[in-house]
Amino acid sequence: MDARSTRVAEKLNTPMLIAAALTLPTVAITESQPGGALEKVAIALNWVTWTAFLVELVVMLTVVPDRRAALRRHPLDVVIVFLTPPL
Repeated sequence: MDARSTRVAEKLNTPMLIAAALTLPTVAITESQPGGALEKVAIALNWVTWTAFLVELVVMLTVVPDRRAALRRHPLDVVIVFLTPPL
């Protein structure tokens, strides 16, 4: 990664940590099958979290000099975005 992509990645660290942490209450709420408003909160959290990972992937792929190398170094990002959409 070059200096620009490193700066962008550093700026994304905190928001992505928050997004990752949101998966815990989302799973807990979803697994308890509460119904009603709480279930809608879980669905919203799931979409917010997934969207954050999608945005991170798109942003990083636009700023890195070598997209293929970036995808090889971060395969989990691709797996999260393409295999875990909140359907």
